[in-house]
Amino acid sequence: RLTQEQKRDALGMVSVMQEKRDHTPEKPNLRYRACANGSKQKGRYMKEETTSPALSPDSNMLTLMTDAMEGRDVAIADVVGAYLNALMDEFTAMKITGKEAELVCDLNPEWRKHLRYDKRGKAVLYVVLKKALYGCVKSALLWYKLYRETLEGLGFVVNPYDQC
Repeated sequence: RLTQEQKRDALGMVSVMQEKRDHTPEKPNLRYRACANGSKQKGRYMKEETTSPALSPDSNMLTLMTDAMEGRDVAIADVVGAYLNALMDEFTAMKITGKEAELVCDLNPEWRKHLRYDKRGKAVLYVVLKKALYGCVKSALLWYKLYRETLEGLGFVVNPYDQC
């Protein structure tokens, strides 16, 4: 059960729904994405607490030139749902409202007991984020730390001149 202060500080949810290329009225095919609106978190942390190292353009160019000159194989990988692999490091609540709150409860009927309605009859569901979610100001740093720890655990060494 959340306190009034925790409810007040809860992040909103932002969502986008798009039709995929093969979408038709007869056979709907939609893509749905949701993230947190971290605007309430801005100003709460020092910059060092929220930003992850980024690849410098100079390092990128030097690496690409070295790869080309030495004939190295280069690959690019994408970690699907990358942020969701990292655990949140502090209490963070998110408020889901309207039809989306009801849809979430349809997906997991056990959560329906937590569904409330505001004065205007709009559905409201508060959730506590266990995993880093896109939109939270610390998610990029949490993902970077997990990714770095994983690579170091596999024997990789971080470049002391460019942490990314």
